[in-house]
Amino acid sequence: CVRASTGSPSTATKTSPWWVNLTALDNRFTRICRMREASPTSDSGVPSSISLPQIRLDELLSSAARRFPGRPAVEFFGRRLTYRSLDREANRFAHGLLSLGVQPGDRVMILLPNLPQMVIGFFGCLKAGAVAAFATPLSEPDELVRQVGDSGARFLLTLPDLLEVAGRALQETELEQVILTGVD
Repeated sequence: CVRASTGSPSTATKTSPWWVNLTALDNRFTRICRMREASPTSDSGVPSSISLPQIRLDELLSSAARRFPGRPAVEFFGRRLTYRSLDREANRFAHGLLSLGVQPGDRVMILLPNLPQMVIGFFGCLKAGAVAAFATPLSEPDELVRQVGDSGARFLLTLPDLLEVAGRALQETELEQVILTGVD
């Protein structure tokens, strides 16, 4: 644990209420740090730190698909997408992007709410060598068009409900292709 110094401001005295509160917080923080240092895991059994392999994120997904193929990777309204299925769908999307002409380093804007397709699209972009740029569909249409332009995206993954915004982005930015997905 790292502790920030509370310092002693020249205009304050140790009897002022905020100084006492800071001291009490500092003591509580010290106790929490000692407890964490004494226990290698948190209350929920989660380790306080883990080591990460030096591999790309899309390779980490493929590794998880091999190691835990049947385990759920994504849950959405009671439906589960296993690591094997997520990896397979991300590969399919990556191949689709490549067939559309995506080159390594191209930006793909993912304009989706929190759907399984967003996760598939993200990993598919990585597998194709593209850069995923995200925007929230809750933004105003003018703002979304601006974000597409600012991102330098050549491709846009979105929902049919946002087709009007996508059309504007095609006209007003460097965007070349719109990819639509649906909500099942």
